[in-house]
Amino acid sequence: MRRPALALAALALATSLLSGCEEKCPAGQARCGSVCKDLDTAFDACGACGHTCPSGASCQAGVCGCPVGQTACGGTCVNLQTDVAHCGACSHACGAGTCSGGTCTCQAGATDCTPLEPMCRDLQADVTSCGTCGNACGRTDGICAGGTCAC
Repeated sequence: MRRPALALAALALATSLLSGCEEKCPAGQARCGSVCKDLDTAFDACGACGHTCPSGASCQAGVCGCPVGQTACGGTCVNLQTDVAHCGACSHACGAGTCSGGTCTCQAGATDCTPLEPMCRDLQADVTSCGTCGNACGRTDGICAGGTCAC
């Protein structure tokens, strides 16, 4: 006769699961999906469920913040003084150059094409600046050889 009692317990458990009853989160935490998160410090739930901080950032008091001396660019914390993809400003790339003090410095053989293009270009081989800055080789199969566009 233990079967009816077992069946009733299983039915009660199934009913509570289907009714959406969930375990409460500890004080100071919020339910994000099926887990409890501290919205003041959780990297992947900073200030709100689903709000992820940029790579390299931390969550403090519900706000994402990059370390001192870094800026959030494209979902990553970067140093605008030295990052060749974000030199001096987000998305200001140096291309064939280096970034020092927030300024691109072109390597030997490259030309600074700013403001036409925000980076250093090899005018002898670059299909977007062939021979001169901004002179793009128009064909999709074009090449730049010796500063001249060719097929």
